[in-house]
Amino acid sequence: MSREKAYRNLEAIYEKSCDDRALLFQHPDDYDKNRDFKEEDLEILKKRDFKTRLFICTTTILGDSVFLSTHFTDNLKHQTHFNFVRDYVKTLIMTKNWTAATSVLTDLLTMVFKMEPSAYNTFACTLASALSDEAANTDFEVSDDLLRYKADAVIYRRKFIVLMRIIFDKISTKRFLVDNGATNIYRDIHCMNRVDRSNWAFAYFFFCFLLQICLVCYVIVQNLLEICEFQRIQLEDDCILRDEWYRIFAKNPDMVPLALLSTIFSAMRAHVEMTEALKISYFYGSNYLLKSIDLIVNVALPFILLITGFTLITTAPSFIDAVLNATALGYISAIDDMLPGLLQLPEAELIMNCLIQESIEQFLDVTELSDEEINGRFNTSDPLNNIHFNDIYVTNMPEQGNDIHLGKIFMPHFVKKGKVLGDVVVGNSEFVTDHCLLRRVEWRYTKGFPKTSRPRVAYLKIWKLNGEVLEVKQKDVAVEDLDWDMHQSVEGVYIITVFQMSESVILLRLCGSKSVDDFERAFKHYSLWDFDKSADKLLSKMRGQVIMAPLSDSIHGEKVPTAENQRERRKSFFEASLSTTSIFE
Repeated sequence: MSREKAYRNLEAIYEKSCDDRALLFQHPDDYDKNRDFKEEDLEILKKRDFKTRLFICTTTILGDSVFLSTHFTDNLKHQTHFNFVRDYVKTLIMTKNWTAATSVLTDLLTMVFKMEPSAYNTFACTLASALSDEAANTDFEVSDDLLRYKADAVIYRRKFIVLMRIIFDKISTKRFLVDNGATNIYRDIHCMNRVDRSNWAFAYFFFCFLLQICLVCYVIVQNLLEICEFQRIQLEDDCILRDEWYRIFAKNPDMVPLALLSTIFSAMRAHVEMTEALKISYFYGSNYLLKSIDLIVNVALPFILLITGFTLITTAPSFIDAVLNATALGYISAIDDMLPGLLQLPEAELIMNCLIQESIEQFLDVTELSDEEINGRFNTSDPLNNIHFNDIYVTNMPEQGNDIHLGKIFMPHFVKKGKVLGDVVVGNSEFVTDHCLLRRVEWRYTKGFPKTSRPRVAYLKIWKLNGEVLEVKQKDVAVEDLDWDMHQSVEGVYIITVFQMSESVILLRLCGSKSVDDFERAFKHYSLWDFDKSADKLLSKMRGQVIMAPLSDSIHGEKVPTAENQRERRKSFFEASLSTTSIFE
């Protein structure tokens, strides 16, 4: 089949399956040609929103069976291999071949486990947008092999969400344990037991647990012996029990600085270990023995050592004994972290094999659910069932992660005021900071390219979440002369993921949600970029508030909205009726 005939076939499938949408096709072969839109294309373009959608079909066209829709096209050129997603969904919905299903599932998980970070993030952003609002941005081919009746689209979308939750739950666990280094011997033994049911592995587990408990018991006994040395003393006619802590300070004041510093360090370490143990407790499932021991060793023991350590160091008979005591206290709580390295256990491989095994078991559980049971899951108040998220292509570009050779960067961008008046600094960041968080972005395309399929942005106005308002615009261009029909905006909590500019903005891609709660929930559930402390603090401050940036009467006026503008804004915001100045139709 020729490429032209294949594309015509795709357009016919789209028109049959998505007859409720205004369709527009710019195929990958056309992308590099930078062809102009026809007049009828421009009329269709005005009716299209900026949501990123997935179209899943059974027909493979030029190697693809999953297609991306953006504002500019229903067949976006994409780098990520989404065909595994189609095969994974199809095995549950139609073929019901569990051998094929588990094979596809393990391939898909392995693919995302091994992805370079930016490649994973663009994959996750695309899927997060497709799964937004109960997968409202996902469409299926209407055919006997997939979606036989359009009325079944709702249950298909819900099954898609349930299936993808298995994937993203495992990605989240892998990121926490492997990427963040939150492993220890107990978690490794659990993985070994899940994969090959090796009873011999429990020998390491019992040895480590007994060693740590034994050492802590010795520390407690030594503390009791030290305390017992402080007996009541007779002062004239009264029997007085001296304050214990005062007497410790008085006996060895030279040891107090080391004791205080060691206690602070132990508290920091204990906080990390306790947090990790509590976060990962779900990982053990029904293995209550290992779960309990992990919590004892990494929650209870650090707390005990924190209390007893100060006394042990301040009562040391010499400086070197105080140093040895401080070192030993840190060693006790780190034994379970060090043992996998001493045993040369392949921790990353063990954990990923375990997660793959668990995903297979969860998938087989899902296959036993009826449609009523699937719908029952969505009748509950689980916030993960309905996360709102948008991946927005403001300009037309292929979907891809970082490509250093081509100068393509996909990562969070910070936006700051420059040192020169009116200047704006935009740069890349490895994680999301408070300067990355935006509450509203408004843009207007260049006047010189009204029909191009690859327009540029001449004017960009940004309301940051911290209250700053910044403008990025093409020099020597009067904003009021730009085409108001091409004026768009988005509001909520967003970050810039792609930004490239020369005279005007060449490439611009955003992602985010309509509320702080959805934004945080999406980034956590889909394992997107981490937040730094400044971003966490700002998001916490804004949590629960309605995100609405003030508008001005003129395009380049002050932040002083009129009452009429504000009323119109609130009406459109709460009723979700979006006009040509919004990204959603």
